[in-house]
Amino acid sequence: MNARLRRRLWLGWGFAAVSAALALAALAAIAGYEAGRAQLELERDRALAEAGRVREHNRVLVERLARAEERLALLERRYARLEEAYRRRALEPRYAELLRLIRRREAEGVPLERLRWLIDQAGIAERCEETVEVQRLFVRVPLARGQRSTAALAGGRITVRLVGTPARDAEGRVEAWYDPEQPVEMIIQLLDGRRQTLRGPLPLLARVVVGDRAYRLAAQPGERRGYAQIAAQRCAYP
Repeated sequence: MNARLRRRLWLGWGFAAVSAALALAALAAIAGYEAGRAQLELERDRALAEAGRVREHNRVLVERLARAEERLALLERRYARLEEAYRRRALEPRYAELLRLIRRREAEGVPLERLRWLIDQAGIAERCEETVEVQRLFVRVPLARGQRSTAALAGGRITVRLVGTPARDAEGRVEAWYDPEQPVEMIIQLLDGRRQTLRGPLPLLARVVVGDRAYRLAAQPGERRGYAQIAAQRCAYP
């Protein structure tokens, strides 16, 4: 075999080897591509499945949030109704004071039925005697001494005392008589131990019950400086 033939054979074998190597490399590349594509598809499927789970979870959360908001709105409406009902039922201060008075009288032994009857009869005109008992008394102030400052009415069953604010002269010095322009305290003491106190500028009006009689009391300034007058009118009770 000459050299030319051998060179051709070597070239042929070399070309075949290169072709085989290239074919193997192509096959390896194709296998790697297919494997990579399969892995990508697997990861894509996993991502899609996870996205689906996330969407479902979000849907559940949105539904729960919507139900919670509906529940909250319902509770707010119920609270508003309860607050309005409480506001309507709550006693105003003036009625609360009346309720305290009723409870105090009941605790003192006055039957609740009698109190109910008295409230019911409040708008009916009282039957009172024409005779009015009037007494004069000195309005008590700190500097006054030796003056009669109490009045006994209804045969001594009602005692009234007045306490005033001292008057002042032009230089601001305290005087020994009360200032009729200032509030006066009217203290009513009953023989059975009951006590009632009113405060305000004269005249002051009060009503007390003694036995089977009611007495209207009125305190007003007297004609003489430092004095006041107490008038008592007896009425039928109840």
